[in-house]
Amino acid sequence: MLFYDLKLAFRRLMKNRIFTLVNISGFAIGFAACMILALFLYHEYTVDKDIPNYPDIYRLIDARKNSTRMDYDISKMLTQNYPEIKSATPLNYTSFSSPVFLKHPGQNDYIFAKSVISTTNRFFDIFSLHVIAGNSKTPFTDLNSVIVTRSTAEKLFGSTDIIGEALNIGDKVELSVSAVVEDMPENSSLDADIFMNSENENFRFSQYCSNGECYNPVDQYIMLNDQADAPAFQNYLNNNFPLNKSETDSVYLQPLAQIYLTPGIEDNENKSGNRNLLFILLTITISIIVLSIINYVNYSLSNQLSTLRELGIKIATGAGLTHLRRYYITEVALSVLVSFGIALLLVKAALPFTQNLLDTSLDMYGLLTTPLLIIFVSIFLIVTLVSSLAPLYIISRFDIQKLLGKGRIKIGSQKWKNILTTFQVTVSIILIICLISIDKQLAYAKTTNLGFDKEHLLRLNVLDDDKNIKVLKQYIDDYSFVKSSSLSAGAPGMIRLGMGSNSDEGEPFMMQCMFVDDLFLNTMGIHLLKGRAFMSSDLNRSCYINETAYKRYGWEDLNNRKFNNGREGGYDVVGVVNDFHIASLHSHIEPVCLIYQDEYSVLNIRLLPGNLDEQMAKLKEEWAKIWPDSPMSYTFYDQYFDSLYRKEDRQGKAITLFAIIASIITALGIFSQIVQSAIIRTKEIGIRKVNGAKIKEVMIMLNKDFVKWVIIAFIIACPVAWYAMHKWLQNFAYHTDLSWWIFALAGLLALGITLLTVSWPSWRAARRHPVEALRPD
Repeated sequence: MLFYDLKLAFRRLMKNRIFTLVNISGFAIGFAACMILALFLYHEYTVDKDIPNYPDIYRLIDARKNSTRMDYDISKMLTQNYPEIKSATPLNYTSFSSPVFLKHPGQNDYIFAKSVISTTNRFFDIFSLHVIAGNSKTPFTDLNSVIVTRSTAEKLFGSTDIIGEALNIGDKVELSVSAVVEDMPENSSLDADIFMNSENENFRFSQYCSNGECYNPVDQYIMLNDQADAPAFQNYLNNNFPLNKSETDSVYLQPLAQIYLTPGIEDNENKSGNRNLLFILLTITISIIVLSIINYVNYSLSNQLSTLRELGIKIATGAGLTHLRRYYITEVALSVLVSFGIALLLVKAALPFTQNLLDTSLDMYGLLTTPLLIIFVSIFLIVTLVSSLAPLYIISRFDIQKLLGKGRIKIGSQKWKNILTTFQVTVSIILIICLISIDKQLAYAKTTNLGFDKEHLLRLNVLDDDKNIKVLKQYIDDYSFVKSSSLSAGAPGMIRLGMGSNSDEGEPFMMQCMFVDDLFLNTMGIHLLKGRAFMSSDLNRSCYINETAYKRYGWEDLNNRKFNNGREGGYDVVGVVNDFHIASLHSHIEPVCLIYQDEYSVLNIRLLPGNLDEQMAKLKEEWAKIWPDSPMSYTFYDQYFDSLYRKEDRQGKAITLFAIIASIITALGIFSQIVQSAIIRTKEIGIRKVNGAKIKEVMIMLNKDFVKWVIIAFIIACPVAWYAMHKWLQNFAYHTDLSWWIFALAGLLALGITLLTVSWPSWRAARRHPVEALRPD
């Protein structure tokens, strides 16, 4: 019997090929988009959950400062004094603003490292990172050993059997490889090409000084014993927190699995996601699913209701309700399964493109995970049951004689269709508002004034050799295309030095510090607002501060003002510069100090507009004269700061793509509504035309309800979209406004799309000859 029902269902689908093509392909496209979004959302919500012991791993957050950074030595105190802690390790995660090259001494081949972790041997126990080669208990064998990942070892050495090999890192240090470990899981908030031993003080990357004492600020990770209760231990820890140089006195335990999607943590350098953006994508996913189901059910019901007389004949010839139910379920299940199959093929074909668009590695096998399987099976059952059982419910309301009689069968006003159409338009308006708002914010982030001129500005990460740095600067200053250049230690986007203000005038605060030369302001395009320019006598004893620091001090002038950072005598503050961004617009501008000191690691070059390829070739020639065996590592400031929004940019494009799909599905639904409305009102249209109605009047009659639905949808959509985008914009410390014109434009676009969608079928119905419309059925 099942085979017979399948045979009939297949014949029926092939008989109505246009209906089958539109219905199945529309649902398949919508469902394929949902599958891709579901894979991405599942990936984002499971970051760090591939680490075996992740429920027991926590990062300490300084509760008073809401910062990850605290004294390096805290981890030793925690391990020694608290039995609830199974292991603890300091960790400094650095994602290089400009890649650092790695090479095997004596060879010309090199690769670039994008990130490095400085930590201790305990890290590999806590994060269960498998040691492929080397001592698994003590991967770091001495202070000058380095650990590389499998992928790094294979790229650079072509093998993992490299214990004892020398590794040159940026020509700044040469270390011995003591172990090779597996790469960090792909969906981890941490990643590294190499691991350096933080027991060596030279590999702690950053330093803060306050009250005459300096310490290395790092992240602190702990792993609790299985029996430990995290909230209770947190309270106990805060009542007995060890004394330390960072003056941390209270912390809270941040679960590893929450790091990726928790915003607003100061000094966080882990990879981070955008919870509010994920909420928008989740809303789009649900909307596409609901819209696809609505359209599929509407198409199916329309097709099945058009054959009510055929069903009446089956009932008259003895078909029972059980047989009809089985037949309908079989037919709908077959078409839904075909849609699912096409959707899977579409996902497989589109996955490479969407992975690049979302900047995330996605795997088809993720669809087989338990949560996603439950969702997809539920969708299959819902669509199948609603599409198959709804016609039977409608049939039960008719007398068999009416089903077999003459005349058009009326099935009621179907107000529920109006509600569903309004819902579809509401979703479209919300998505359009979100798209415009996201695009406006990203444009604002990329074009806003950063406080310095980033155009045609190049940063060379030079080697730690003062003499050669100055020689390189002299060489390039002779080129006509170099407008100006300056030397510094640190630069916007890569500051690793912090110093406490130690002011007797108010609460002490931390300053981000750079060492600069006397040409730094001119080269960077930073303006001196108060004070005077550096003089030769100011070297190693004077500094500038930015506006934010000046306001934090509360000074009214610069007379005899000092930056007392703990250094004997401090630094004379001789000027105030305008605020400038040292990070993305996600973060507030921090107090910054520019110290006139001759310790440099960066060469900033302002180029004149011209042939960039030729200019870079000349610069590389000069570099090669000094460091012939080292590649030139450089970054353009405009490209670097634009890259800070790369994730939002790509995901914004993804939202655009999937929102277009949702809008197309909505348009298809509206199209089917107007076609059905025209069919139902065929005789009414004919009578009106006989009585003198013009085509324009008939079109207004058919379209006015859709205009009304758009207006209702606009009223519902505006507050919902405003709330969603208000929450999303909170991820940025500096953001654009939600202007009224965004909502007005979205409403006009939705109205335009709706009118374009309904105009053609309503025009065809209005042009139909009255004789055809009034011909008896």
